[in-house]
Amino acid sequence: MRARERWWSRDPVNTSLVEGHRVDLLHDGEQCFPAMLDAIAQAEREVLVDMYWFASDAVGRRFAAALRDRAEAGV
Repeated sequence: MRARERWWSRDPVNTSLVEGHRVDLLHDGEQCFPAMLDAIAQAEREVLVDMYWFASDAVGRRFAAALRDRAEAGV
């Protein structure tokens, strides 16, 4: 059995691929957006965001402002 198959045969949610990392499952925007904004606010080195689109609405503007703030802080 290959390493990836062994890993997926365990509980992938509660198993780290890399020591010290973790996975948090967030089911909808109500859970996801505050967690993402908090992670952006805490960034010290870089911010990697993968989103399919930003709307020009309250949520989109919050993300734009959070990313701008971190960029202005040198992140």
